[in-house]
Amino acid sequence: MLTVVSSIMIFNLQKGGIVTTTFLIKSVSSIVMLIVGILFFNESITEKQMAGIVLGILAVFLIKG
Repeated sequence: MLTVVSSIMIFNLQKGGIVTTTFLIKSVSSIVMLIVGILFFNESITEKQMAGIVLGILAVFLIKG
């Protein structure tokens, strides 16, 4: 259900012209899933995990760039 909701949000952003690149789409979906995990499931994110998320987003940026 979370995947469907986040996909619908991203498609709506694309239609509005706000999200124009694949990098932004992947970054926004990663951030939304992180926020959902923290807010709804009381996940705790360590500094090491946060660094991994940031490095993953940076890797997507570098691959697409």
